[in-house]
This record gives sequence, C-alpha cells and structure tokens, in this order.
Amino acid sequence: MKKLILTFIIIHACFRSYSQQIAWENTIQYNFASSIAELAADANGNIYACGGYSTSYHGTGPQGIFVHKYDSTGGLLWFDTVEVRSSYPTALVCTGNALYLAGNSTGGDNKLLQFDSIRLTKPDSAYTSSYLVKYDLEGHVLWAKMFLNVSNVTCKVVDGEIYFLGRSFAGYLSSGPCSHNFLARYSASDGSYLWSKCLSVDAAKDMAVFDTNNIFVSVYDYSTASDYIKKYNATGLEVNSNYSSGILIDINSLGNCYSEQGSSIHKLDFNTNLMYDLYVSQHYLSTVYCHQADVYTTGSYADAGGTHFEGSALIKFSHDTLVYNFPVGAYLTTDVIKSGNNVYVAAYENTDNHDALLIKVSEEGATAVKETGNDPPAIALFPNPSGSMVTLLYNSAEKQDLQLKVTDNEGRQLYSETVKDHGGEYKKEIDLSGCSKGVYTIEIIQGTNRQVKKVVVN
Repeated sequence: MKKLILTFIIIHACFRSYSQQIAWENTIQYNFASSIAELAADANGNIYACGGYSTSYHGTGPQGIFVHKYDSTGGLLWFDTVEVRSSYPTALVCTGNALYLAGNSTGGDNKLLQFDSIRLTKPDSAYTSSYLVKYDLEGHVLWAKMFLNVSNVTCKVVDGEIYFLGRSFAGYLSSGPCSHNFLARYSASDGSYLWSKCLSVDAAKDMAVFDTNNIFVSVYDYSTASDYIKKYNATGLEVNSNYSSGILIDINSLGNCYSEQGSSIHKLDFNTNLMYDLYVSQHYLSTVYCHQADVYTTGSYADAGGTHFEGSALIKFSHDTLVYNFPVGAYLTTDVIKSGNNVYVAAYENTDNHDALLIKVSEEGATAVKETGNDPPAIALFPNPSGSMVTLLYNSAEKQDLQLKVTDNEGRQLYSETVKDHGGEYKKEIDLSGCSKGVYTIEIIQGTNRQVKKVVVN
C-alpha cells in the first residue's frame, strides 16, 4: 500500500453548482491516461475504485493498475498501484472487512505483478493469466493468487465464498479438462480452491449471484447469434436457461435479473420465465447495477441531430418505475454504485489522453430531474422463448404510421403489417407455430423511431 501520493498522480475535487444532485467529482490523472473499471463501497460509506493507467501515448512509459479508497467527502484515504503492462482489473468487491480485486494480465515485457511483498509471476509459456487479491480495508494485502492460462470474466463474493467466472486457454483446470468457460468457487478467507465446473456455453459474459443456490451467468451462443441467461445451483449444475437480449447483468433483492444491451434494459423474471423491456432510450447504455429493489444504469447520448456525442446520464428505476434520468457531464461512464443516499459514477473524458473521474450524486430530494433526449416507447414481448403464440405490446403518445415486420435469422420477411395514423397502445398476437426453432426479429417502425426485439422459438 502506498501512503504517499506519487508525483505522476494528480487528484483534485471539483464542486459543481449547475445541478443540486452532483455533490463533487474527483479527477484521477496519471500523466497520460487512466480509467476506472470497477467501483465498490463498504458499510461506512467509503468508496473504492480500481482501474488502469498509462503514462505515455505509445505505451513506452510505465503502465499498471490502481486501487483507490475515498471517504464520502471525496478525500483520498489510501491507494495502491502495481506497475505492469497489459493488465486490467475485471472485478472489485467489498464485503465485511475485506476488499477483493480480480483482473487479467497478458504479460508483455513485464510479467511480474507485486502486491505489497507478494510477487506473482506469469511465465513466458502462459497465455493470458488472471490474478485474485484480498485486501483489508486499510489497504494491506492479505493474500494474492495467480491463475495461469486463465482469463477472468468477473468475480462475486457471497456468504464467505468467491465465485470466479472465467475462460481456460490451456484446455484444463486443476479439477480436470475444460474446453473453454468455467465457474469456480474459492474460500474468501484464504483463497483456497473449493470446486469448479465447465460450462457448456460458447462465451460467458457476466455473472450475478443472488445466493449460494442461485447463480446467474449471461452467455452468448454463436450458433443462434443470441444471448442467454443461465441459472446454476450451489454445485454448479445448470437448472434453467432463458433467452435474453443483454450481456451485462445484475440481480435485485427480489431475485429478478436485469440485463443491458445497447439502448435497452431488460428484466427477466425466472419465476414466470417472462422477459420484457424495462427501458428503451436513445442512450447507449454501458452499465446495469441493482441495489435492493432499485436498478441503476448509465449511458451516453447524442445531440438533437443524433450525430455528435453530448454527454452521459444516470438513470434510476425503483420497483421497475423510472425515478429519474439526468446528465452527469460530457463524459463516458464505466460503472455505478450506491452507498447510503448517494450514487457514485465512474467516468472518463472523451479524449485520447483521458482522465478517470469519480462523480458523487446525492439522491436526497431527487424526485424531478432534467430528462435527456426524447426516449422512444418500449416494446414488451412475451412469452420469450415461445413455442407458438407471442404477444407484442407497444405504446406511443404520438399519432404516426406504424409498421410491424417479422423476419427470420437470415433476414427473410415472414410477416408485415402497417397501421395508419396509430397512437396509443398497440397489441398484436403473433403466431409462430409454423416456424422452425431459432431466433426471429420483431421490428416496429414509427416515424423516426425503430425498435427491434428478438424472440426465440423453441
């Protein structure tokens, strides 16, 4: 742990007055470029941020990863930096009195990672390898481990155990052969190995853990070009699978999964197997985060013409109802987390030599805020997957011609319908009973709005 701030790090707080919700923002500068990958919070309202930095344009200068701890006023309490090339964090989790950091390293000309006195070495023969580090909340490293020929996707910590989602490059794990993706569990106390399971999926993308018997993994299937959310139990056995338009996922206190893809937030209820769009916007969303029954997302938006980047917004739902949508600045966002009555957003400047930013947003009295952009109406489509009939719901406040199209995975049009001068609710029962198994596209076009949904026929 580094107690003193090095000369190439500049951290300053800027208190902004144009919005009552934004309390402060911190800028993290490492001479050339830096960005925050993950955020975490402890029970005392302190915030932890990890990310990567570079000190030169062509990568010839020092590069590495950082971990920072801030109090709720934006004061830096401690930080750690590890100088290493081609390395970037993938997960940061704070639980109890410990902080867990995970990431990957592809080596480069510097294959040594040193966390305090613990030296992790990646040999030349290894592919991308991952690291897992446990800190106490004062910044002391308690243990650190290197996993050779393994790439970490993300990590979660629940009930004293670490859930490690990864990919194996050498075709095996300590437990035996593994073709590609796997889910493993380790003890949070000392990092000891508990078990691992190979996953029969093409590409694992993200993970959310409700409890030890409800583990959700978002995956991508190359054969259908579709995303799915798979549910696993405490032994790593797959117990459920649902089609889902989204890669990043999280789970709320009610056990519902929320996924993000492009401009949409999707909700998947595993009790009813129904999935629908919670929110469709003109933002390009980059995060999804659940806190109890609330869902937060952030995303960038363009100007009125849709051609130039204008800024990013923080969006909140409570019990699936939109609470607010307001701008946080002309930045790109990477993560969001809530602590107490405050929400913290990780962002970076939209330039080549960008600086990382940590923005604190106060939610006290935040009930009516500025909207950003003109959000088009959403499509609800259920059940999905479907074996025969699927119901489409669409609602528009403006009267314009509406066109519905149904196409297969090769772009062949199977059905079309045009409704003249339509306004209000549009409900359509679509018969897919004559369609073979696969993925089909449902498209609504009304004026300048174009909404697309995928439905799986099983």
